[in-house]
Amino acid sequence: MSLNKFPNFYFDKYFEGKVIAQGHLIQNFPRKIIKNLDVNFQGKVFKNRIIIKEDYKDGIKKEKRTWEFEKITKTKYVGIEENVIGNIDVKINKNLLKMRYIFRLIFKGKEIHVKIEDDMYLLNNREVINSTRVSKLGIKLAETFLLYKKI
Repeated sequence: MSLNKFPNFYFDKYFEGKVIAQGHLIQNFPRKIIKNLDVNFQGKVFKNRIIIKEDYKDGIKKEKRTWEFEKITKTKYVGIEENVIGNIDVKINKNLLKMRYIFRLIFKGKEIHVKIEDDMYLLNNREVINSTRVSKLGIKLAETFLLYKKI
């Protein structure tokens, strides 16, 4: 496959069914920590909506989340999740999916809001490379690097 021939990213088609993701979280603040991530997704599509159930594990904590997205156009989605402040904005350009939102975290017993910038690159119909930046007031707190595989 030539570099110019990556397939187009169809968010609902990719996340319908089972997807697994593995990689690393590199936390930069308050001290540098590297965690292994193992995340399972199960998605269901209903007309112009997709609901994705997430099981997240980082070696220390386990979390379950439910993400809901509404398809606005082929290249634009709007989503919600209980820890997200406002909406999740999803925009797709060819094989690149960009997701932006404000996420509520508990840090040392206090709630903080961080900016999440997710970039997902579809390599083929089964694999996605993901990089995520987590920041507060323009300061990078953490980043993740994951390989997603559609099962």
